Amino acid sequence: MKISQEKALKEKIERLNRENKRLVEKLTSVRTDRAMLLKDFKYTSMILNEISPAVILIQGGQVVLSNQAALSMLRYAEEEFIGRDFMSLFHDKSAENAASILERWADDGPQPSQFELSMSASDGAPVFCEVSWKKIRYGGRSAYLLCIADIEKRKSEEKELLQAQKINSIGSMAFGLSRDMTLGLKNFREQFNLISADGTFKSKNLLRSLKNIESIIETGDSITQKLRCLAKQRYEPKELVVFDLNKVISEAVSASCSRQGGANGQGPVNVSTYPRAVSPVEGRPEEMRDALICLILNAMDAMPDGGDIYLSVEENLGFVWLYIQDSGTGIPDEVKDKIFDPFFTTRGANRPGLGLSISYAIISRHNGQIDVSSTEGHGSVFVVKLPPYRQPDLPVTKEVRNIVKDLRILIISKGGPFTDILTEILDQKGGRVAGVSTCAEASKRLLGKKNIDLVITDIETPDFESSAIISNIKKMKDPLPVILLSPRQNGKGRRISSKLDTDLLIERPLEFKVLSSIISRAMAMHPKRNAQSATHNL
Repeated sequence: MKISQEKALKEKIERLNRENKRLVEKLTSVRTDRAMLLKDFKYTSMILNEISPAVILIQGGQVVLSNQAALSMLRYAEEEFIGRDFMSLFHDKSAENAASILERWADDGPQPSQFELSMSASDGAPVFCEVSWKKIRYGGRSAYLLCIADIEKRKSEEKELLQAQKINSIGSMAFGLSRDMTLGLKNFREQFNLISADGTFKSKNLLRSLKNIESIIETGDSITQKLRCLAKQRYEPKELVVFDLNKVISEAVSASCSRQGGANGQGPVNVSTYPRAVSPVEGRPEEMRDALICLILNAMDAMPDGGDIYLSVEENLGFVWLYIQDSGTGIPDEVKDKIFDPFFTTRGANRPGLGLSISYAIISRHNGQIDVSSTEGHGSVFVVKLPPYRQPDLPVTKEVRNIVKDLRILIISKGGPFTDILTEILDQKGGRVAGVSTCAEASKRLLGKKNIDLVITDIETPDFESSAIISNIKKMKDPLPVILLSPRQNGKGRRISSKLDTDLLIERPLEFKVLSSIISRAMAMHPKRNAQSATHNL
């Protein structure tokens, strides 16, 4: 009995030893495999990080792998990005398309291998991208490899190139038309002068007809001059002079107001200018004046019942910027891309439709750019960007510290041209701007987030009064600076700002020249936040 028990125990020990040996061998194998996998993973990551396009691997509806280019594009840290839900990568404006893509992946349905949509950066800002994808096997399971290219700049350049080509083509046509019209009008005027000089015509109807003919000739001359202006591609060096843009703006406003003064049925229009000392500009001041007159008259036409126009100028980021804001009817989305096209007009068949195209051509000849931000029913903002004149032998002065650079800003607003242009200006100054349309969305964004330095909120946001957004921010352990946006007219913004104890108030229309100063003052009121943003800027 005792011998059999010892034998059984011995066999059990031997069996356990064999099992232990097998487990040790298996553990060694697993460790070897793990080391190889880690080595492969590091090698794969190294290769991915050497690839310039952004690469993301999606498996099970989540991010399982990405390269540094993707993290930089969307402004995430790796630990924040890995494991994120696929849908969270896309901006609200592309959420429906992204959901459709995910659904087709699940059903293995046919779909294009490349598409364009807006992804969402860590601060909520949209990033317009071109996404190529391919289904692969990763870790023995299906996965989707996304190759992403930021095409915002490319799309903008394509748009500018298309517009330039269009203007060049129209310019060639305009040159031919102006030449033929000049000859025709010259003969027409000579015959008209002969008939008028005869003096034998006594009929009032005939005299009235002669007056009408004279008016038609003058209109033809005016159109011919506009066509010649449109046809010209560049200035000769001898034509260029250095001029004061503020003086040209003042002349353009005076001329526009005198021209519009006799318009039938036109409501009162108030034109306000906010000049600021800026560098001179090189070009043709009389043509720049004509370009600005066209822009101001266009703004007046957009306000048949009257309204307000604001012109402000500033120098920033190596350019002179002119902003023309109006409180008019705005521009419908379907025609926004056509407004600078020659002969395009929404003002009726009696208008030649050359004003904005001439402004575009003149500003382009000054090596400048013009763009527009508009929401139908909420007015428009035209932005003119011009290179300043620099004497080649003068040293470049050192720029002051840009407080906005890399500042993470959340704008709470229902939208509109003012918000668009505010966002664009902050972007140009290097700010990282995210926008939400309601205070409820802002509260979700602010909850537990560490990536916002400044909040700008509009009192006209739909749920502003019913929300407690500002008081909630003030109750935070480390309160954020808050700037309130408000119309200037009724004083409501000042009352609310005082009641809620916001840091500062921005009243519309904004004098863009003081924007950086306002933000600097707001940040200075929160030294800890200011120090954090300065560290972030470094």
